Amino acid sequence: MKRLQVAPLYITLSIALIFCSKEKNNVLDKKISCDTANVSYINQVKPILERKCFNCHKVSDCASRGGNVCFETYQQVKALTDAGFIVPNIEHKAGYSPMPQGASKLPDCEIALIRSWVNQGAKNN
Repeated sequence: MKRLQVAPLYITLSIALIFCSKEKNNVLDKKISCDTANVSYINQVKPILERKCFNCHKVSDCASRGGNVCFETYQQVKALTDAGFIVPNIEHKAGYSPMPQGASKLPDCEIALIRSWVNQGAKNN
């Protein structure tokens, strides 16, 4: 009898998980343009950082997981780029900690966008 009561719950949860995973994939599948002519922090750089870096470098985790390097805000990211960090880290340059740590190197397009944004003055645009 208990199996019959659990079956509707199992079916409901399964359907919910399927729809949630499809919604999540649709959000993640949105392509970021690889046009490096006029890179926007808000539209191109920040979404990359949110997806690839915030697991360790958001304010709530940066002390324990991110080596006390936080860049959840534009000001934090700008300070790091001004000090010569982020681009060499994501390019895995010798003498810098390769980022994201313990994960694959960022796709070339994402590295190019961040590098171009820094070269264009790392504007808050």
